[in-house]
This record gives sequence, structure tokens and C-alpha cells, in this order.
Amino acid sequence: QRVGIRRSSFLGSLFTGKFEYNPPVAHKDPQVSSTSHGQVLHDDYRWMHTLSMETKWYMGKEARFLNRYFGQSALKERKELFLQELQAAESVTVEGCPERAYGYFYYTREKKGKNFPQYLRKKATAEHFQECTAPEELVLDINEEGKGNKFIAVSAFELSPSQELISFAKDVEGNEQYSGVVKRIATDQVIDTIPSVVSMTWMSDSQHIVYTAPDTQGRPARVYLRKVGSPEGSDRLLYEEQDPAFFLDVTASKDKSMVIISANSKNTSEVRVMDSTRPSQPPLLVSKRKAGVRYFLDHANSYFFLATNCDGKTPPQPSRGAVQLLQDRNLRLLQGDDKSLRPLLGQGRLSLQDGAWKQIYKPADDTALEDCDIVNGSLVCYERRGSCSQITVSNFKDGSQHRVPLPVEVASVQPGGNVDFFAKRIRFSVTSPNMPIAWYDYDLEQRKTELVEATELPGFNPQEYECSVVHVPSKGGVLVPMAVTRRRDASGATPVLLQGYGAYGVNTGLAFESNVLPLLSRGWTIARPFVRGGGELGPSWHSQGKLQNKMNSFLDLKACAEHLQSDARVAPELLCARGASAGGLLVAGATNMWPELFRAVIAEMPFVNCLDSMLDKTQHLTAHEYAEWGNPTASAAEFDCIRAYDPYHNVREGVAYPAMFVSTASNDKRVPYWGPLKWVARMRALGCHSAKRPLLLTVDHAGHGGDHG
Repeated sequence: QRVGIRRSSFLGSLFTGKFEYNPPVAHKDPQVSSTSHGQVLHDDYRWMHTLSMETKWYMGKEARFLNRYFGQSALKERKELFLQELQAAESVTVEGCPERAYGYFYYTREKKGKNFPQYLRKKATAEHFQECTAPEELVLDINEEGKGNKFIAVSAFELSPSQELISFAKDVEGNEQYSGVVKRIATDQVIDTIPSVVSMTWMSDSQHIVYTAPDTQGRPARVYLRKVGSPEGSDRLLYEEQDPAFFLDVTASKDKSMVIISANSKNTSEVRVMDSTRPSQPPLLVSKRKAGVRYFLDHANSYFFLATNCDGKTPPQPSRGAVQLLQDRNLRLLQGDDKSLRPLLGQGRLSLQDGAWKQIYKPADDTALEDCDIVNGSLVCYERRGSCSQITVSNFKDGSQHRVPLPVEVASVQPGGNVDFFAKRIRFSVTSPNMPIAWYDYDLEQRKTELVEATELPGFNPQEYECSVVHVPSKGGVLVPMAVTRRRDASGATPVLLQGYGAYGVNTGLAFESNVLPLLSRGWTIARPFVRGGGELGPSWHSQGKLQNKMNSFLDLKACAEHLQSDARVAPELLCARGASAGGLLVAGATNMWPELFRAVIAEMPFVNCLDSMLDKTQHLTAHEYAEWGNPTASAAEFDCIRAYDPYHNVREGVAYPAMFVSTASNDKRVPYWGPLKWVARMRALGCHSAKRPLLLTVDHAGHGGDHG
């Protein structure tokens, strides 16, 4: 069946103008929010920064307006239809692919009608899971953890070395304030809790846990050692980070012989290690931090492994320009002998130079290194090049390298658990915009790939859809990759959903998204541009879209939108842009600059008042993110740069904006609720919307990820 789109039948039917459009109006209370560098920032809605009764009252008015808008019969029917289609795609029980680890097969199960998975295991009584006769054991049921709460999120999930205990962190408010929990798997009994944690890992004795705790601003700033079941307040402080630009994290090494304590800013690293068998030993400093130098450490089978951007020629106190050169440099992977390097631990002078290490792999400059693993004498690197994933295997002994063949070219690849250092196979998953996730095993010796399990969705046939990558010319002739997905049999000019991000060097990937299936099935085109500021083409791609180069991100999005509008298969007047968080800043900023570009905009938890946020030192992310956005307090040039694209401060009075759907969350600790709230209020006051191009706002009462469940 061929699919054709009547231009009046979909987006057009949403904006008929028949609805009595009388949105809430927030009162103005003119204030000066900043006088930095001789410039005065006026803010009529500064009062919204306080979650007072008045602010909540305004949120309530927006909620009632939203409900009344979607209460229209045509929209209500369409909304219910979409929900039914989405639920149909999730109406089956899905069992995750079992993976062998520590004498068990571990897997997940998502039951029909449940929001979250169960974690399960069976004793590995046979080589293959299908032949395993051991009884099933419940490790953790997140649905049960969430009972009695409107929200649940679980992180830092880790099994004790004895496999008898499980530790995890849970948030029941949505504000990313996690408490630690330790359970005995056999009885499902809680045997310990920790009031506030961010990350956790076990010592070898299965009796001690090393964890990070947040400071009063939510920054993971302290590392503690705790004996399970000990009295509250008895935990030993191992390390405290004083620099607000650095966040702490704890992990176990590949062979579980070490606990690795990492301090990371956006451009600099410092690592400490502990012998996992000696809880009484203090952390040992590996190499003192140097501005711009990033390094990440691991250990397995009597070797240290290092990933770093340092080439051994970095000056002790590099200039800002030298730091930027380091940031543009890709990580290289090194191997060092345990006997020669271990004595240097604790002195802070373990060299990052080649004399102490053997380089085993360095990605190409236009390749983003996403992850790496050490398995049976090989380094397995998960990379992204030209927006597409690839896996490169480097052999330690003979220096040979080869690529793992993938089933599709346009895809995202993620490593499996792969906990066994001596394994002959690796597990990884593959997904693409037109293919649900599938798991594969790859034999490192035979160099053969085997499909283990593929996800099947009711009513969805991947063969009916196509996905390709086009390269769009942008400013300076730079080619911006963009993944385009559509039905193979689509005819006529179709609406487009353009989804962008472009920040923090994040590789947004090419994963399958079930929430766009109702659009794809109706013939929509889904486009994902990888604009500068992301990490899809390596570190320099990130640098070209941050700090003083941030405008490139907006120009790239514009170029990709115009490219789509020039495509005969696209209806140019039916282009919708969507972005979340920093991606919300991207689409909101582009809307200010070129309001005629889009018919509709979806901005989810958008970072639209970035200037005020970066001027606010009380927020825990501010100092940490100076390297991404700039420091507008210290630098007039960086103040001007952010001021030029900040969506809130650049709303254009009397200009017709696209229809907009905006979301925010009252417990969001990353993008404060008041940014989107003020932005909506200002656009309403300046007459940017109408019944045909409405502005709608929803306020969740959870955190940055929205309401769960």
C-alpha cells in the first residue's frame, strides 16, 4: 500500500483556529537580573525563580489551559489513537538477551502492562541458556521498588563479588537525589541503606562499598568507604574534591582488583586507585591533573590500560589555546606493565608519556571513540565515524587490527556486559532508526558474527522503511551528516520531524525510537542532523560547536532544515523541529533567528535561559560547564556570545512563531523549571503565537527525564 499525505489532513487539522485561544498571562515584575560587564539584563519574570505559591498558581493556569486545548474532540481522538498505537508496540512481554557472567546467566524481563524491567538470573548449569535447568532467581524488580511512589529511577546497579548481594541507588522524587540500597538476593531483604549517593562499587570482600556523595549543591564531591550494615555516620572519608568544576565517580577495574576514583571536569582528569582487597589502604594518586589533559585508567591481567589525549609534550601549565588544542585531540589507548607502573602509584607522577606505555590503538581524527573494552588479549573499541558506528579490534600481541562486520551500515552499536576478561567472544547490540535492537556475539578468533536475538514489534516490518545518511553543506563548506528515515512506499510530499542536540560532545546515535512509529507509519520523514557541538565526528566536531563557536550549531540546523525543504519528497511548510535539554536550546535558538523555518517546535526541558543559568554560581552544574558554554561572569566576550543566542533574551516581539509544545519539570536539577516557564511567559507577552500557531506548556513534577511510569 502506498502512503500519501494530504497537507490539510494532519498538522493542518491541529491548527484550524476554531479553538478559543485565551492562554494565561503572567504578571510582570520588572527586575534587574544582572549588571555584568556594564550590561544590564532586565527580567520581568525573575519572580518565577522562586517556587512560591504564586509560581505554582501560574503553573496551574498553564496546566488547565493545556487540558482544555487537548480536550477538543478532534485532538482528544487523535491523542488517544496515538497512545493506543504506542501501547500496542509495548503490549508484549519482552525478555532481554541472557548473558553469562560469574557463573550465572543474567537477563531482564519487561512484563506486559509494567513500566520497568525485572532483573533475573539462572545458575549456569549448561553451556547455553536454553539448556540451563537451574531455577530462575529474581535479582531486582524495579516495579516493586517503585510501589507507593509516583516516580522511580534506579542507577548504580552492581552485584557484589560474592554474587549474593546487590547494591543500587534509587530516586523516588525525580530530583536526582538518590539513596543507596543493599539487598540480599536470596531473601530480597534490605540489609543496608545509604542516605545520599551518586555512584557505588564493591570491594573484593563483598563487605565494603566505596561510594560518592553529593555536596549541598548536588555535585558528587566526596568519596566514602562503608562497611555494609555499619551505623550511620561511621563511614570513612577517602577523598574530597574542592574544585567545583570537578565531579567524582567510582568504578571497579575490569578485573575487579582495583577501585578507580576519577575526578573529571569537562576538559581535565585526575585518577586515584585503591587495592580492592585492602579496605584500610588510602587512595593512591596516579598522575596530577594538568589543564586540558584527560586520562582514564583500567587494569586487567597484570596490565594497566590508559586512554588519554596526552602525547607527552604537554607543558605543565598550558595556555588556554594549548588546552583547546588538547581538546581537539582524540584519545589514544596505551598498555603498561603492572610491575613497572605500580610502584609509581601514590606519588602522583605516573608518566603519561610513551616511555612508560605501549600504544595499542589511536582512532582517526574524524572518529569518535565511544567506549572500549579489554577481552582476551584484545582491545575492542566502539567508535563512530561519519555518524555511523564501527567496532575495531586491536590484538595486543601482534599489533594487528580488524573491523567487526555489522549487519547494517547506518546503526548504533553498544557493548554488552562482557565481564569475562578471558572470553573468546564479545556481546554487542545493534539498532538503527528502522531496526529495533538486536544482540550479536562475535568470535574474536574465528572472526565470525552470530545473531543471538532480535526484537520483534507487533505490526512493524523493518523492510518497509529505509534509512540513509546525507551530508549537508553548512557554513564554510562543512558537511553535516544527517540520518533520514522514511517509508519506502511513501508518495507525495511528507511532513518532517527534525530532531537535534549538538552539545557536550555527545554522540546522539541512531537508535530505534518506538515513540515515532505513529508518525513513520503515516508517511512522515524523521531526520536526525548531527550538528557541530556533538561528538559524532570526533573531538574537533565538538569544539566547532561550543564556546565562541556555538553559533555553528544553529547554522548547521538551519542548513539541514533547508536541505529537507528542498527535497521534493518533503512538504516544506510541514517541518517540525524537536529538541530536549541542550537540544531544546538548539531548536529554540533557531526559532528566534529564523521563525519562518518551522511549522511546529517541540522543546522538552529546554535550556532556554542559559545566560542566567551560567551567571548563577549556586547551581551545581555552573562551574562544571564553563568549558562548554563559557564563563559570562569572568569574561565580557563570553557574556556577549551567550547573550547573542540565549532564547529567553532574544524573543522577537510581534513576530509569528511556529506552534510550540514546551515541557519543564519542577524538580529538574539540570535545567531549572524557571527557564522554560519564563520563556513561555515572555513569548505570550510579546504576541508570538495565535490560535493557528498555539503555544502550549506542560509542567511535570519530576526531574530532567520527566515523569516515570
